[in-house]
Amino acid sequence: MDSSISTRASIQAGFAEVDGVKAPVIRANYAFMAVPVAQGNHTVRFEFAPNSFRVGSILSAFAVLLIIGNFAVPLALRSAPFQRQRL
Repeated sequence: MDSSISTRASIQAGFAEVDGVKAPVIRANYAFMAVPVAQGNHTVRFEFAPNSFRVGSILSAFAVLLIIGNFAVPLALRSAPFQRQRL
């Protein structure tokens, strides 16, 4: 490792690529992320994909479906003609 790039993001936040190849993310100064790179010009890409974001997205989508259902079902029942069947 000739040098490294560090960021302020938490080490648990995601992964990194150097020139399109996955690179190991190491701890820097106990709390930050660093990626080892060779000397020269490189393209470094950090991707952050915490599990909390995925869980929050799923819960939000579920809540939106519940809200839509809460309004759509009564409207559908009210607009449908109600017919009693005789026995």
